[in-house]
Amino acid sequence: MDADHETDADDLLVADLAGGMTAVGAAAKAGLHERTVRRKLEDPAFRARVDGLRAEIVGRAVAVLGRSMTTAARQLLKLATGAKSEGVRRAACKDLLEMALKARSGEDVERQLKDLVERVERLTEKGCK
Repeated sequence: MDADHETDADDLLVADLAGGMTAVGAAAKAGLHERTVRRKLEDPAFRARVDGLRAEIVGRAVAVLGRSMTTAARQLLKLATGAKSEGVRRAACKDLLEMALKARSGEDVERQLKDLVERVERLTEKGCK
């Protein structure tokens, strides 16, 4: 197999694995033995390519979800205040409250983590001097 063909095959394998395909499934699709795929995944450079592409895929999905959150929240607010059915209004209110509490909790955890990282960095700097 020439280098260009192997690179193309690896690119497809990386894309399949990053997209969530199992090593067994990716091997079958690529016409490779499962052990070959597992060996490739043990290679740090190959694994980094898979992880990097997976992070990019997840990042794009999160961006799409982020853009739709405002629309979803507005729709829930409309249901909470304007639905004819009391059950629909109650469910929408419950969803809004749950989401607000989860978002607040996530912000708190993020802030606490940031504070801890800063503390560790300051302690590390003091310890290294």
